[in-house]
Amino acid sequence: MKSALFLSCAVVAFLVGSLGAQTTRQDARAMTVVVPFDFMIEQMFPAGKYTVTVTGDHSFYLRASQGLESLGFATRSGSALHPHSPSLVFAEDKGHYRLYELWMNSGTGGEVSAPPAEQLASVHAAQVEVRANCANCE
Repeated sequence: MKSALFLSCAVVAFLVGSLGAQTTRQDARAMTVVVPFDFMIEQMFPAGKYTVTVTGDHSFYLRASQGLESLGFATRSGSALHPHSPSLVFAEDKGHYRLYELWMNSGTGGEVSAPPAEQLASVHAAQVEVRANCANCE
């Protein structure tokens, strides 16, 4: 009898915890973006639709809507020099694109951390901004 009561309480606690976790994930700031070209952030990603979610202070998670591509990454803290709408900014050099900045809004985002060689290569690169749709980003 006691074990059945304990098991029932454990199941209820698990279900309540699961519902709370789902609510937290649904409330998370996330944006969707369609990138029309292959690009790089530590690894190559094909053109396509992606979801970017905030995972912490200056940390984000990029996930492909179709396929298995995903990556967690960080941005350097900093403030926008001008108001930003949700977007990804890419450095383009000779037809190669690297994610350079990510903005959920003017206060959330910044320059994507990159190895020094990639930082130097992007100094002379053109910038291409791809607008995103963002939920809960105000």
